[in-house]
Amino acid sequence: MFKDFSEYADVNEMKRSIPHQAYLHGEIVKYMLHLNKFLNIIDLQRMYKLHQDHSKQIFKENLVVNRTDSELNALCNTHNNNNNRSYRARNYDSHENSLALNYQKKDVLSDTHHANLRVINSLIVEICKKETYIEHMQTYTAESLEKDKVKDAVLDMNLHLYRDLNGSNLYNLKYRAQEAKLDKVGFVKQVMKVEPLRIDPEIVIDTEWCEKVFKPNRQILEYQGSRTFTLTLDLVSENEHMQMFKTKQLQIRGTREQMNRANSYFCYGQWKNIGPMFKSHDLFFCVSKGIGKEYWALGSDEKKAESVMRRRQKLQMLRTLNL
Repeated sequence: MFKDFSEYADVNEMKRSIPHQAYLHGEIVKYMLHLNKFLNIIDLQRMYKLHQDHSKQIFKENLVVNRTDSELNALCNTHNNNNNRSYRARNYDSHENSLALNYQKKDVLSDTHHANLRVINSLIVEICKKETYIEHMQTYTAESLEKDKVKDAVLDMNLHLYRDLNGSNLYNLKYRAQEAKLDKVGFVKQVMKVEPLRIDPEIVIDTEWCEKVFKPNRQILEYQGSRTFTLTLDLVSENEHMQMFKTKQLQIRGTREQMNRANSYFCYGQWKNIGPMFKSHDLFFCVSKGIGKEYWALGSDEKKAESVMRRRQKLQMLRTLNL
């Protein structure tokens, strides 16, 4: 009845690996079968199928709101402080399924009936979690890894926008993964409703953006005293002291009149009012190289970007010397 992963089992492998999870799966199945031999669980196969479907469905739903690595940790019961699960992620335990469990020795063990139900339910849940993990990892490909990187970057950036930048005038700005090769990457105006017309600003990202922008932590920078969002970042030149990039930056900034109009209760969300606030700049990004603190600056040309970066370096050196 239960799946057999004994050919992959190895207790000596790392816990979050197919061999170790296969070993744990086999041990829990043995325990479950031993318990079933004593209790004579009624319709165990049907309950097992319900839990299998439940586990796969929860895993699929949680991947939409949670980082893939964090969800895989949850399936293996491992924890990583850097990958906390989203509060919107659902648990794999199924209270509804456990209520339907029954066994022939229920009358004899009536005093421990509810405890027995919890044990049986927990065992089946763990069996199905390990099956979900192993089957997911067995079908994992390089393409799947790239998709997960983009998905996780979108989750991280949107969480940053609506948690750390809460209160900023973002006008519903959000990040979104590229859905197809023809899908435009960068800043797009997404039509959400036709009548009345509502357009939301979006930043569409792909694998290249994750490698060039997200991985080195260049997502949000600053230009002329205002926050910018990095759309593209391409290396132009470098030497032993610095790197120079050509970049496209999105900035939400406007005049007082534009801000008042965009923030008006009656105009909020209308693109004709919030559109002028979104400005795209072709700039150069200069960043220092070497040991110690990293210094960077944006400029309209290479010379200005380098000049501002060096000025920041010099200012920090003077502060260190207390001059």
